Amino acid sequence: MAAGMDWPRLLEAVQLTSGQLHPDRRVQWARAYLEHHCCRTVSVPELARVAHMSREHFIRAFKRSYGLTPHQFQMRERISQARRLLECTDLSTTQVSLEVGFSSLGSFGSLFKRYLGHAPGRYRRHYTQGASLVGLPFVPSCFALRFGHFSRSAARPPNATLAT
Repeated sequence: MAAGMDWPRLLEAVQLTSGQLHPDRRVQWARAYLEHHCCRTVSVPELARVAHMSREHFIRAFKRSYGLTPHQFQMRERISQARRLLECTDLSTTQVSLEVGFSSLGSFGSLFKRYLGHAPGRYRRHYTQGASLVGLPFVPSCFALRFGHFSRSAARPPNATLAT
C-alpha cells in the first residue's frame, strides 16, 4: 500500500491513456486503488470507473487476474491488515476492527476466524506467546495448534492452587 500516492493525478494519467492500456493493466490500477483504500468500502462501480470498464467486464477481468472477486480481495486485505495490527500494536480487538473498516465486531470476528482459523483475541494471544519466547523461532499458531497444545495446567507446578 503506497501511502504517498497522489490518486487524482494517477487517475488522470490513467484516464489519458485508458484507451491504450491492456485490460489487465487497468485491473492492476484498480487493484492498487483498492489496496490503497482497503480500510473503507470501495464499490465495484467505483473500481470499474478506475479501470475504465463496465461493471460486469471489470468483475470478470479482476477474477480472471486474481482468482477472487473485488469484494473477496478487499476482505482478504482487511484481514491481513488486522492481523498486522494485532501482531504489532496494543489496540483492542474493537479498535482494530474499526481501524480496518468493519462496523460490526461480530462480522470482523467471524471473517477473521474464517480466514485465519482463530478469533482475533486468540490469534493475538498465540502470536504474542510465541513471539515472546526468547531464543526460539516464532511458530505460527496454526502449526502450534496442529502439533502441540499449550496447557495452562502444565505450566503450573502440580501443587499450585489458583488464587480465589
